[in-house]
Amino acid sequence: MTLTLRSLTRVALEEDAQSFASSLTRDVRTAYAGQGRVGARNFSALRLLFSEGQAPVLLMIDKEGRPLLGNLMRWPAGLHEGWNVVVLARTGSDQADTIGVLVTRLPSGERLLAGQALENDQRLSGIVDRATGTTLIFALPLALFAAFAAVRIINARVDDINATAKAVSEGRLSHRVSLDGSGDTFDRLAITLNAMLDRIETLISELRVVTDGLAHDLRSPLTRLKVRLDRAETEQNPTARSTAIALANEEADRLLAMLTTALQISRAEAGIGQDHFEPFNLSTLTQDLAELYAPLIEDRGFELKTDISPDVAVRAHRELMVQGLSLIHI
Repeated sequence: MTLTLRSLTRVALEEDAQSFASSLTRDVRTAYAGQGRVGARNFSALRLLFSEGQAPVLLMIDKEGRPLLGNLMRWPAGLHEGWNVVVLARTGSDQADTIGVLVTRLPSGERLLAGQALENDQRLSGIVDRATGTTLIFALPLALFAAFAAVRIINARVDDINATAKAVSEGRLSHRVSLDGSGDTFDRLAITLNAMLDRIETLISELRVVTDGLAHDLRSPLTRLKVRLDRAETEQNPTARSTAIALANEEADRLLAMLTTALQISRAEAGIGQDHFEPFNLSTLTQDLAELYAPLIEDRGFELKTDISPDVAVRAHRELMVQGLSLIHI
């Protein structure tokens, strides 16, 4: 930015000098066209007098190179038509100045040189150059320090995320990415990652619970299945053997039903098969199941009492809800 400012300042100063030279050339040529050399000389004298603060430079020469008006003693060598930057000494000055001049040729053959000394422009340009250098001296170390600090901060936050991911991959599911409370991008990322880790930990805990429960629930049916198969193996009576095998088949069917139900529950908890979810009245479903199983429970010597809230609407897997509520009979 400082280097761009320096370049733009130089361009702006040169454009101002060229604009002043063009204006001065136009005015002298207008005076010359209207009143000849006398009018141009008078106008030039007034313009040089009243524009001294702008350090104007003027010189007109005839076809032989003799000065006609202006504040230069002679025509500088090596000038070409258009804009030139030369080192000249003005009349009454004992030192040469850097001057920007615009050279034009009049229709009658005279040549006109108009411009201004660039001393003030060079002084301002020098101030800008020194300011630019000073800014760079302080800005470069500050920028390097800021970049180094930013890299350290970013590396620290990334290392924290990496350490958490490594700990979780090693089985320590309780680890979480730390927050610094700044609310920046890393904090928002940490919140998202922690929510994901919470969900993973919950799913794994639920999996452990389901696995333990399933192992406990399968123990009794498997034991009964083994007993009935052993009995069928040792039974000599064909009728009794057939009965034992039939009972073993019933236990096997019950086991398959339990495994199917457990699989469906796991799929539902994982969000799979949600296309089977539908809205229905849970109160009505529960009341229907209570009326269905009430006679069977009474036959076993128990009484079924219900307290069902009316019009409970849910969106769920209807068959799984029926199976879950039916466990009271099992």
